[in-house]
Amino acid sequence: MNISERDIFNFVFYPKNLSTEKVTYLKNSKVFDEEIDFYRSLKKSLEEELTEDLKQKLAEKIPLYVPLKIFILYPVKETVKKR
Repeated sequence: MNISERDIFNFVFYPKNLSTEKVTYLKNSKVFDEEIDFYRSLKKSLEEELTEDLKQKLAEKIPLYVPLKIFILYPVKETVKKR
């Protein structure tokens, strides 16, 4: 069976996008365990919330990120006049 890196990615993140043959093969085979573990750890780390301190440290590392120049836009709440 021909398994690509994209197939392994989809196996972890989007299993419904894979054929049942590939899903079964990846579940039962030990050949791609390291790659699957890597993507699972990546998925787990993406689900964890960053602390405010860490967000601030990351923002300091990005030279174009200036909090004073960031605008937060909210949807307009407009009432329509009835005739």
